Amino acid sequence: MDREEFVKQMLKYSASAGDIETNIVHILDYIGRKLEADRTYIFEKNIEGSSDNTYEWCSENAIPQKDQLQNVGHEGLLDLWYDEFGNNRGIFIENLEEYKEISSPMYELLKPQDIHSLIAWPIFVDEICIGFLGIDNPLRKHMEDVVRIFEMVGYIMSIIIRQRDNVRMLRKLSYEDQLTGVKNRRELDTFGTNEYARVYSVGILSCDLNGLKRINDTLGHEAGDKYIIKVANNLAKIFGHNYVYRMGGDEFIALAINLTAAEFELNVEKLLEIMEKEEIPVAAGYIFKADNTTEFYSLIDEADKKMYEDKGRYYSDTKNERRRR
Repeated sequence: MDREEFVKQMLKYSASAGDIETNIVHILDYIGRKLEADRTYIFEKNIEGSSDNTYEWCSENAIPQKDQLQNVGHEGLLDLWYDEFGNNRGIFIENLEEYKEISSPMYELLKPQDIHSLIAWPIFVDEICIGFLGIDNPLRKHMEDVVRIFEMVGYIMSIIIRQRDNVRMLRKLSYEDQLTGVKNRRELDTFGTNEYARVYSVGILSCDLNGLKRINDTLGHEAGDKYIIKVANNLAKIFGHNYVYRMGGDEFIALAINLTAAEFELNVEKLLEIMEKEEIPVAAGYIFKADNTTEFYSLIDEADKKMYEDKGRYYSDTKNERRRR
């Protein structure tokens, strides 16, 4: 195998699409076909201390394994491999039956996947091993070629993974509220522009924290931020993280997509019960439409109007309560 040609073609495949995630799959496709393998894939460490199969390419005759290979444990399994990776060495298994004596647990994991030979090579980002590139059942004649080229392959993969992480971070900064972790106003605009026309019903809840100024003045802005985070967490718990948007300050919009009116109202009731139980004073207004014929922001304005009416009642009741005292 021509090493330079292999790397050249891999780079070509990696730049064949605008989306980095797609590029990674293109690389796995190229490597798999070139080495006449059954599968090529990437495993990455997760925050739980295990590893996930994050990308996978399969030949026409192979059975995909990605969904079954999530949260694969390190202790007694991948620890042995990561020890080798830490010494800048890859894993080369030419005969799985012989590998059984080295690691019986790993043998038991690999055998049901119809693996008889395997190559795994570490991927480093900023000198930290974040996972590995794997190849199942490459044609035997390519095993020696892989030893010669995979240091360069691993280096290229590390660059692409770093680029992917940078893109994800930029996307997160652009579309996620930094205090609460829910979506921001820009993402709501994206929904209104790209997704609203495809839904068949929408429920919109406008929610605002009551008494934030008093909380900030008496307990400090850090305490106020904690209340804002609680509101966001409770909204996400009921409506889902992908459909909660912080509009600014203590104002939020939550969407319920393709539910019935009864299901949406039940969710609103659950939310208000949680807020009351946790003693988080909020004003809420909501509206439901069983179609998408009304202009999206007109519905938001109507939900906002109802929320401000609710807020007005809260402050009126609070004022009267103070007078009675």
